[in-house]
Amino acid sequence: MGLAGISRCGGGNFSPLQGVYNAPPVSIPSGGSFDDATWTYVFGDAVLDLTTPTAPKALATGLYLFSIQWFVTGGGTAGRSFEGNFQTLAPPAHNMNSYTLNPSDGSGIGGFVSEAIVMPAGQPFRLHFGNNDTAAHNFSSNEIDVVFIAT
Repeated sequence: MGLAGISRCGGGNFSPLQGVYNAPPVSIPSGGSFDDATWTYVFGDAVLDLTTPTAPKALATGLYLFSIQWFVTGGGTAGRSFEGNFQTLAPPAHNMNSYTLNPSDGSGIGGFVSEAIVMPAGQPFRLHFGNNDTAAHNFSSNEIDVVFIAT
């Protein structure tokens, strides 16, 4: 699996590659966390190696721009926090945190992680979801936009 001509450069024109992925809902108990979300390719350019869907990797060396929207079902205790983090799993280690608080009306709530990172081909990474509430919740990521720029 390789990406020949991955940057679409030519004649002074440059167009980065962009793919959209998602991670289906997973139930996380009170005080628990989850690291092995199953990534699914949705559409656009396939810029990630999903040979093992629970262990995505950078497909080629370059700059990756991640925009990750995540959602938590409602209920539980108002003011308790949820987290959705982007983490690399091999040097250079990196962790981008995103926290949001449970609303007082019991409705669901979303969070957002945006990250720009240069990764070598084969660099593993993951989404880490954490539930700091008093009740179990379903976490999901319906849209993960990934832009790749060859370096």
